[in-house]
Amino acid sequence: MCKEWVPVLQRHHVDAVFLGHDHFYERSNYDGTPYIITGGGGAPLYSPNLKPNPYLQYAERSHHYLRVDVSSTTMRIQMVRLDGSIGDEVMLAKPLAVTTAAAAR
Repeated sequence: MCKEWVPVLQRHHVDAVFLGHDHFYERSNYDGTPYIITGGGGAPLYSPNLKPNPYLQYAERSHHYLRVDVSSTTMRIQMVRLDGSIGDEVMLAKPLAVTTAAAAR
C-alpha cells in the first residue's frame, strides 16, 4: 500500500480497501480500516509477508475468492478457499445513517 494513499482514504472515510496483483491473500488493519490483498484467482501463488508488516492480521498462500455481504449496517468479508472452507473473515459495522429529512421530523 502506497503511504501517500492512506491520508486520502482516511479523509474520505473509506470502510475497506481491496487490493490485487500479489498472488496471495493478506489482511492488514490500519487505524481501524481493513486493507485486503486478494490475488488467489488462479495464477501461480507466492508467499506473503516478504516485508515486515506491523499491521498484519492474517495472511495465506492459497487460491481463493472473496465473498462480501453488505447490509444497511454491516459488511462481512470472507476469504473462501477453493474447497469452500473459510480462511479469514472480518465483520464491519456502522450505525444506520440518519438523513436530514428524517432528523427534522
